[in-house]
Order: sequence, then structure tokens, then C-alpha cells
Amino acid sequence: MIIRNERAIAWIIPNNMDAKRDRLDEYIVTIQELELVTGESIPVDEYLKHEKPEHSWMIPRGCNKG
Repeated sequence: MIIRNERAIAWIIPNNMDAKRDRLDEYIVTIQELELVTGESIPVDEYLKHEKPEHSWMIPRGCNKG
């Protein structure tokens, strides 16, 4: 059995005034969707490209990217 502890999350956030931190979950997309929109290949395992978390992850303590 292979146990994988990897995960990935992606958002496509509109560049307008409606984009707010409290609406972040509305912008979650799969890695595959992000690749289609950007034309770029994201270097993650293939199985991660199709997962779409229901909610954004917690911002770690001390992270200034919030």
C-alpha cells in the first residue's frame, strides 16, 4: 500500500473589487483547470491535478500572505 501525504490547492481569483479574502473558497479550482487557463504545466503528481478541496486551508501562524 502506498500512503501519500501530498496535497495541492489552486485558485483563480478575479482581478476586481469583488475578490475578497472571505470569498476565497469560491475561487478554488483544480490544478488541471489552472493549467488549462494558463497554458502552463504545474509540477505535481497527476492524481493531485484532479482534486478540488471544498475549503481553503488555514493560513499558518506567522504567514504574512493573508
